[in-house]
Amino acid sequence: LFPTDQPEENLLKECNAKFTVNNTSNIGASYNMKIVIDENSFISSNLKYKLTSDNGISDIPNYVRVPQTNKTILKNITIDGKKTHHYDVSFIIEGTGESQNYDAGKNLKLKFIIEV
Repeated sequence: LFPTDQPEENLLKECNAKFTVNNTSNIGASYNMKIVIDENSFISSNLKYKLTSDNGISDIPNYVRVPQTNKTILKNITIDGKKTHHYDVSFIIEGTGESQNYDAGKNLKLKFIIEV
């Protein structure tokens, strides 16, 4: 992943993933979403993410800093019985107009955990 201000067009400047939350019961429920950090060796605050969903209530539509430690990012999201919420998450290294070599070779490993 390269900073967004890199002039080369063939570099990876955004990384995306998709996941779902599926309520298999007939009863509505609510959940919290937590980011659990297994590894984040980035030094700067330029590693950012945004999260969008098809449920219209649990978006983080603008890029925010990836936390250094575990963090609950969404609370009390309601989901009806037999429904599925689809999520898209995107990661970037926000460009600063300056060299960011201090973050070269750094790693991020995280999970999105659903707490009911």
